Amino acid sequence: EWLGREAVERKHGRVALLVQRCWATSVAAEDSEARRIVVDALIAALGDAEAEVRWSAAWALVAIGAPAVAPLIAALGNVEAGVRRSAAWALGEIKDARAVEPLVAALGDADAEARRSAAEALGEIGDAHAVEPLAAALGDADEDVRRSAAGALEPVMDL
Repeated sequence: EWLGREAVERKHGRVALLVQRCWATSVAAEDSEARRIVVDALIAALGDAEAEVRWSAAWALVAIGAPAVAPLIAALGNVEAGVRRSAAWALGEIKDARAVEPLVAALGDADAEARRSAAEALGEIGDAHAVEPLAAALGDADEDVRRSAAGALEPVMDL
């Protein structure tokens, strides 16, 4: 239903509307190749120069849900830090347990913002397997990463 609703109302509305229609058509037609093409295009858009395009793509991937998880996990290894950050955020919003181990690995990313995004995503997922790695992230050199790890531990510790 929702694929880029905010973007539809903004500058990139035509693109978001096109993505929405392509996804809906591929689902209705049970066309897995078309779905893969749509997800791959959205993953590529995570690296767009315009922030609005990146966030519209990230929200669309969240709306797609489970079919986007494997490509988002792969995007955690992208050379562009912004793509890794957005992928981690989207995985946290989707809350799929398949993302826990790759997000734990992302706590070691060279980019502090990617590490912060991974910590926050692990907190969103709330899997107990993340407790030790998040506790270790409390010793990260970056203050924002430490703060995010601490915040992510709260819901996980309640399990």
